[in-house]
Amino acid sequence: MAFYSSEDMKERVKQISVKEQSNSISLLIEHITNQCKEIYDGSKPATLVSLQNRTESSGINLYLSWLLSGGMIKDGIERIEIFPLQTRKNSILLLCYNQADLNQHLANKNITALLERAGFKKGATTDELLQELKLRIESNKEFPYQIGLFIGYSYNIIDYYDEPVDCLTAHLMLECSEVLAKVKPANLISIVNRKRPCGRNLYQIWKSDSAEVRERLNHIEFLELKISENCILLLCYSKAELELHISHPGIRTLLNKTGYSREASLEELLDNLKLRIQSSDHFPHEIGLFIGYPPKDVAAFMGFINLPLTCQGPWKIYGNPLESLNLAEQYRCCRQKMCAVLAQGDKKTLELNQPKHPFFSKNIDIKRHNHGGYIQ
Repeated sequence: MAFYSSEDMKERVKQISVKEQSNSISLLIEHITNQCKEIYDGSKPATLVSLQNRTESSGINLYLSWLLSGGMIKDGIERIEIFPLQTRKNSILLLCYNQADLNQHLANKNITALLERAGFKKGATTDELLQELKLRIESNKEFPYQIGLFIGYSYNIIDYYDEPVDCLTAHLMLECSEVLAKVKPANLISIVNRKRPCGRNLYQIWKSDSAEVRERLNHIEFLELKISENCILLLCYSKAELELHISHPGIRTLLNKTGYSREASLEELLDNLKLRIQSSDHFPHEIGLFIGYPPKDVAAFMGFINLPLTCQGPWKIYGNPLESLNLAEQYRCCRQKMCAVLAQGDKKTLELNQPKHPFFSKNIDIKRHNHGGYIQ
């Protein structure tokens, strides 16, 4: 792993002229602030920001700007602390966080237990934990998986459950949260054949216990689209919601353009989709129509209509981005809520049929999206 010496850094810093410094500081603050949106809205306690040693389209090298002005940058971003985790010749890795939120997050008993299990000092302060994390990053070739515990990655939540089937159930509940909330008709889930840091292999658990998991999550259907030695690709869907979704004439028109029969039933459409996925190395782009992406975005991506690429969200967004961004925000809210429910580590939360399940309580505003933007 190649690191810069202090002399190397000084020489690099000289490459930025005095005239560029003010502009570069402003652009760097803007870049970091944009990366910290989830911290500002309270959905994450921290995030990673990578500064690459290259000239951006703005003409500024953010990497060199940090080397020159890192101290001023730290003072120029409100409510955000910045902790450099790693400096290499081609990049700088920063951990950005809200102090109060990260303190509260790391004090959670489940997070504390996982950190202790990973060898972090019991009772350590946030600053001590960050120093230990930095040491692990600098001294190992592989990136430590524990970073997810600091930045609130949801995949660590399933490690709160001791039983393998509970672990897989929690994983699928999180991945299907938008479907369970009925704001998305379907989702794709890839279960990779490898051990997680906790030692479990979700691929093997699905192979042995999928019947029990299906029974537990009987609100939704699971279709195995493709099985290989490396992964299982699942389509999770609500039959009623997906049937309603694909019955819209605009979606039927787009599916017909890609070779699906207008009169096909849901089962026939899914059989056709499965056959296409299994018989080709290329992923069929019309999958977006099945999993609830706005049809205008799918149609523009496939070249059926001429709309400019507006922005990149969870998918490529074309034309007026408002509806698509609102939809993406609804999806994010569902994930965030399910995360909060599963983070309790209570096995009862895996019982979706229990009365007054916390995920289905109405303390967040989730609205079913309309069919604006469909091709008629």
